Amino acid sequence: MDMELRGRVHNGVILPEDSGALPEGACVRIVIDLGPRHDEEPRGKRISLPLVRSEHPGSLRLTGEDLARILEEDDLASGH
Repeated sequence: MDMELRGRVHNGVILPEDSGALPEGACVRIVIDLGPRHDEEPRGKRISLPLVRSEHPGSLRLTGEDLARILEEDDLASGH
């Protein structure tokens, strides 16, 4: 039976996130995850999203098209 755990290397030692999950003497296979790390700053261009007022914050479901329209309206209003 296979079991997959996540962990980090600290001072050359692999530390599983769930330290109670591995029995002493267990045979393991190590696979390096080359994906983006969650503790690193995201790479790419930073953007500034518009403030969209609502009676219930967090209740609006805006699509990329909605945001593009709002940003374009803001640019036109500011003369850019």
